Amino acid sequence: MAHTSKFIVFGGQVDGQFFNDLWSFDLNSLRSRPQWELMEPTSPERPAQRMGHVCINHGDRIIIFGGSNGQYHYNDTWSFDLTTKKWSELTCIGFIPAPREGHAAALVDDVMYVFGGRGVDGKDLNDLAAFKLSNQRWYMFQNMGPAPIGRSGHAMASFGARVFVLGGESFTPIKPEETNYVHVLDTSTYL
Repeated sequence: MAHTSKFIVFGGQVDGQFFNDLWSFDLNSLRSRPQWELMEPTSPERPAQRMGHVCINHGDRIIIFGGSNGQYHYNDTWSFDLTTKKWSELTCIGFIPAPREGHAAALVDDVMYVFGGRGVDGKDLNDLAAFKLSNQRWYMFQNMGPAPIGRSGHAMASFGARVFVLGGESFTPIKPEETNYVHVLDTSTYL
């Protein structure tokens, strides 16, 4: 079942209130009567309310990781099956990244790459992790040469095997224009 025409949003924050609801917008409805649809889970299990997490789509499910509710930073990984409408917390193995918010993610094949964010101590992170969906294993990458400075609120995208990081904010920029650089990682040699 393809969900390529749907735009899906999970959670977030408005005026200090945090959410864990899931909304869907069918882009094809722009031709007629556009509207958002609340996707009610069929199971009681669901992620905690949060904002600053990442959410990617892979096949018939979405995956979320991390985020914060203002008091607590998360490093949990959840899956929502778009067909059965069931949430499940994934039992992950490997090097699970530290809790964070404001990080970014991009998908290459069945691997979700996660970069940066802001840690529990409020400091910007510049680590790169990868979550392989087929075996639910986290990988951490170190000593890969020059890396982007720590940042949060940035964008990440993929094209083919390449992952791009751009923008965001950093409390410790080496150069004022550092967050304007486009950083490219060729993932074809890693997983």
